[in-house]
Amino acid sequence: MTYTSENLSHQAGEPAHDPESPCTQAQVAALAEQVANLREEMTALRRQQDFLAAQVYRLQTQAAEYEAKTGAEPAKTDVGRPANLPARPGNDPARGCAHDIVRVLQEVGHPLTTLGILEELVRRKLVWGDSTLRHVLAGLVDEGIVKERRDIGPHSYGLK
Repeated sequence: MTYTSENLSHQAGEPAHDPESPCTQAQVAALAEQVANLREEMTALRRQQDFLAAQVYRLQTQAAEYEAKTGAEPAKTDVGRPANLPARPGNDPARGCAHDIVRVLQEVGHPLTTLGILEELVRRKLVWGDSTLRHVLAGLVDEGIVKERRDIGPHSYGLK
């Protein structure tokens, strides 16, 4: 006999679960616990992402300083874009992030959620922290460059 949650609960003296019946309190509690665990995991992932973004920024800053001292050419990525992911010293990091956001939205050709923009940036090897992205997106909306598209979904953005 294959053991499932239905026949185990039935054997334990509980009635078999009817798929048409509403969720029990125990099921709701179990789902709430799963959601809480997923939120904790997402928080940990965001912390890791922010840490990695800071490390990339530090390394890019060191590379820029080295290039400035030695006169070496900037490193290139596989698409020919300079590898100064956040920004070189003297440049405004928010401007670099804004440029990357607009570029992604132009290239995909349709609105994206905040998470979708982050995923597209990562796919293009452009690393920005979640809080930086949200801050810059708010600025782009204020400047009228990007429009929040609530008709598509929460936290969706497209070009005007």
